[in-house]
Amino acid sequence: MSFNFLIRGIFIISLTFSLLSASFVLENDGFLPLKSVDKINEMANELKVKINISVYLIAKKSINNQNIKDYELKIVKTLSKPFILLTFTQNEKKIDIISSEELSDKFDKDEILDNYIIPILVSKDKVPSKYGAALFNGYTELIDELANEYDITLETAIDSSGRIIYYIVKYIFWAMIIGFFIAFLFVFKRKN
Repeated sequence: MSFNFLIRGIFIISLTFSLLSASFVLENDGFLPLKSVDKINEMANELKVKINISVYLIAKKSINNQNIKDYELKIVKTLSKPFILLTFTQNEKKIDIISSEELSDKFDKDEILDNYIIPILVSKDKVPSKYGAALFNGYTELIDELANEYDITLETAIDSSGRIIYYIVKYIFWAMIIGFFIAFLFVFKRKN
């Protein structure tokens, strides 16, 4: 009986260490600094422990002009479900997020890409660190969305106050556009 207890204990300890040492950054061709990779792994490990979802990231200079969907399909065959994969290729200028079927409605892919990753990628800055910043920004937002969806608190998560500021600026921007449009209509109608 004590032998079985010892075997189970060793199994649990080895599983814990393998989980804690797991890298959720599958490939990184120098886009993300080591500090960012460590933070991503820290957040992803906590998410995996709390809700058993793995969120992976691949950042490559090139996938040799392969279709990104085909490339991702090869990778996901090696991942255990449930998973989410954020993939970026610099030379092909492609970015994508795919997930196992059960997670497809748990996050807003378009919002993450359109509001947290692509604006940084298309900025006029020629600084190579913008790729790492865009990927880190999108990854942390993805982790935050999952935490909110499953109503958990992540101790390792990045403060999401930037998101609040983003929405405030967005609403002010749209209010100004609508205000200018109404003013234009008022002036135009007045002249007629």
